[in-house]
Amino acid sequence: MKMEIMASSKQNRVYDACRKKWVVARPEEVVRQRFIEKMVQSWLFPKELISVEMSLKEIPSVLEAPDRRVDIIAFGKNIHPKYPLYPLLLVECKQEAITLGAWEQLMGYNHYVKASFLVLVNKEEWLVAFCREDSPPQFLSHLPCYEELIKAASQ
Repeated sequence: MKMEIMASSKQNRVYDACRKKWVVARPEEVVRQRFIEKMVQSWLFPKELISVEMSLKEIPSVLEAPDRRVDIIAFGKNIHPKYPLYPLLLVECKQEAITLGAWEQLMGYNHYVKASFLVLVNKEEWLVAFCREDSPPQFLSHLPCYEELIKAASQ
């Protein structure tokens, strides 16, 4: 999966392999597509378990939520006793610098989603955290591969 950019007479577009369509290559979208590419190629996330721009209300395990969309959500199989697919990783993409406000936005989404791992990413860096409901986020130096995340979330 290599990020493809198409130039048209109107605007540049980037192919979103998860949504299977060309989208406008806004700066935040380019960050999103590059991160997805890395998720699939480097960290071995199954592409079919990644959703892009998903409404909180569409997530089966989320019972009540505001009308918001998350940038990227990756699901894990069999990590929750009630749901065959459950949110494993929640990603917020920003074109600008990583800020406390952006982190609070991501934590606010996760209040409803309850993913075990969070990533805040921009074009230059990312911040990764392991989250449990009963304790504060534990920041990590790197994002482990998909199988390692599944193991950690299942414990």
